[in-house]
Amino acid sequence: MPEGDVLRLTAERLGAALGGSPLVRAELRWPSVAGADLVGRTLVESTAYGKHLLLRLDAGPNLTPHGAGPRTGAAPPTRGTVRPGESPRDTTEQVGESRNTSAVPRPGVPPRSDEASRSARQEASSARSGRLGSTTPASRAGGWTLHTHLRMDGFWRVHRTGSREAAGRSPAVRAVLATSTWTCVGWHLGMLDLLRTRDEHTLLAGLGPDVLADAFASSGPTAHGGVDEGVRRLLVAPQRPVCVALLDQRVVAGLGTIWMAESLFAERLWPWTPVGVLDARRVRGLLLTASRLVGASVTVARRAGLGAVERRVHGRHRGPCVRCGTPIALGSTRGQDVRPDQGALERVVYWCPRCQAPGA
Repeated sequence: MPEGDVLRLTAERLGAALGGSPLVRAELRWPSVAGADLVGRTLVESTAYGKHLLLRLDAGPNLTPHGAGPRTGAAPPTRGTVRPGESPRDTTEQVGESRNTSAVPRPGVPPRSDEASRSARQEASSARSGRLGSTTPASRAGGWTLHTHLRMDGFWRVHRTGSREAAGRSPAVRAVLATSTWTCVGWHLGMLDLLRTRDEHTLLAGLGPDVLADAFASSGPTAHGGVDEGVRRLLVAPQRPVCVALLDQRVVAGLGTIWMAESLFAERLWPWTPVGVLDARRVRGLLLTASRLVGASVTVARRAGLGAVERRVHGRHRGPCVRCGTPIALGSTRGQDVRPDQGALERVVYWCPRCQAPGA
């Protein structure tokens, strides 16, 4: 499943493509919001919280979305046969595609077209925060937020408006948003909601602090709490393995199997250590390491693509540990000896049996 770094990059790319120009096309192919009319609205902010993408639109003059509202529980349309990677990529930007968790190296973000690169550079300063404009109290009061979640297979592609790829005719396409210049196509999206920006808290209230938030490392109070709130939440269940706790988005938002494994490796922690064995200082250091690693991934990927981001342990089953040479082991969230294909609920855990031995 795409993690916080991928969502941050996705928000930046969509913001660079759509920000500042009114939408000339807006198709939401989801039962609960299919009648919403967003044409004429302008994207004022594109941001991510954990694994959630938030596209904030202005109120728009004399426009009333029909059918807009939170999810009703209806199932999304049946998926088509088009899978990630099948559409032409020479004139596209693909962002948010699920990353392979096997030992096979994952492909990086494809090179941008010249036009896309120029557009991205023009938005560079705002893209670094995922913001395109100020969301004033007035815009929050009257604006709308399109919320999506990629789940396991979702991704967005950016095409030149009017190109064949921008048509988005596949039944696997869940959303199409376009300005006169760029079209963003959302494939296999796992969630889609349209709600007032002022009501975003109804979707995010259950999440822990975002590890990529600017104020995450701060000890002071923040809107969703910072690292200290993450420590408090993680220590609530002392018998829980730390690898499981890090994946719980109610503890901290934005971590998945990649950065859970990389963070535990960096801290030399046995992944199945009960949370209660760790003191608050050790937990705080672990969460700050996770935040630093995910942030570094965003920085590298902006420059060279996700394929350039170093993985020291994840996806390296049987490969030599970069520190001690011991072959990297593969377990799951159910235990170090339980392979992830032995049940439906396990998540993969890569670790070094020597550097991360119990009690190390």
